[in-house]
Amino acid sequence: MTGDRLTSAYAYVHRSWFLRYGAAIVLTAAGVLISEALTPDGAELYTVLVGVVSVSVWLGGLGPALVAVAAGWTFELVDQVASDTFQGVEVTRWLATMAVALGVVLVSEVLRRGREQATAAATAAQSSFRDMEGLQRLSATLLEALTPSAVAQALVEKAPALVGARAAAVGMIDGNDLVITDPRIAGSHHEPGFRMKLGAAVPIAQAANQGTTVRADDRRAFERDFPEGAALTPYAHRAIALPLWVAGEAVGAMSLLFDDSGSAHAEAEAIAALAAGLGGQALERARLYAREQESRQGLDRILRVAPRFFADNVEGAAAAICSEAATTFDADIAILWRIRERTLELVSTAPTETLALGLDASLEDFPTLSDAVENLRVSFVADVQEEARGEGLERVRSLGLRSSFRVPIAIGGGEAELVLIVS
Repeated sequence: MTGDRLTSAYAYVHRSWFLRYGAAIVLTAAGVLISEALTPDGAELYTVLVGVVSVSVWLGGLGPALVAVAAGWTFELVDQVASDTFQGVEVTRWLATMAVALGVVLVSEVLRRGREQATAAATAAQSSFRDMEGLQRLSATLLEALTPSAVAQALVEKAPALVGARAAAVGMIDGNDLVITDPRIAGSHHEPGFRMKLGAAVPIAQAANQGTTVRADDRRAFERDFPEGAALTPYAHRAIALPLWVAGEAVGAMSLLFDDSGSAHAEAEAIAALAAGLGGQALERARLYAREQESRQGLDRILRVAPRFFADNVEGAAAAICSEAATTFDADIAILWRIRERTLELVSTAPTETLALGLDASLEDFPTLSDAVENLRVSFVADVQEEARGEGLERVRSLGLRSSFRVPIAIGGGEAELVLIVS
């Protein structure tokens, strides 16, 4: 059952003020006349008036019911005073029945408030469930997004429906500009590839530039605070723009625009913030995935070069391996060693002449490297100075090396013959 149906099922019949109070007065007058007709001996019959109050509180609510009580019992009071019968037991009957009528009003009002609270709670629960369901769908879609473009597409397609917006856009920071990255799909309010300055008076640019949530609550505020954005989107009457964070840095922004249809969600900003947070996490995953792909491709290129070590010129192949490794991993130094028993013999470095050719080292000075070579396993050491021993420790300290990525290379299968170290 929807919120509207709940309201119609439990709330009072909504009528105009005049109709509700007028109906209460008419019912009271009818009740008095019926009471008089049923008691020709002049006795007072309050049962009809209590029934009138019950009908009035059901049809009109608290105010009309109190009017019915006041009018009905005032008429009876005047009638009894005029006939000089308002004394003794009649006073008691008058007070007792009025108390009963007021009790009916009170109980009805308490029940009404309870129904309204239950209706509001049910409506809020349904709304929260829909919001949570929408966020879960967005999260599931973002989990499958492997590129920034796919992340942008998911946000542009899913986020507007969550907050009742008409359109959305996602932009990424590129130098001093913000570039709209979402693909050409319905719901995007900027063309893909559209470029604007970070300082432009556009909500999405300001959110990315300042790293804060930016909003315009009506068309007048939109035109005053963001004239460039208002000119680009003449239909927008409200805007919310939020930064997209990756590793603590604002890398872009998402904006949501609303028209004048009044469909905006009451918690639009909070829900949009959750969506932007999910988008930032997805962008971070997409970047990590892209880096992993680049590293994997670079490693494949390195391994494809390795067989040339014996087939071609040794120096040329070794230099190609080191150069490719330094470029792929954006490293300060890449070193290729030949393994002879438990000794490392320097073959090549990038940059060249970082170490003197003919240099050798002992595998025993690098326990983690020794294990990686024996098991033909790629390894990574966060701080090689904590691993190294003896002469090896002195050498890495002199070079200022810290992190170290090691790739044993077995050409043609068998044991590792070379090891590439990137730091």
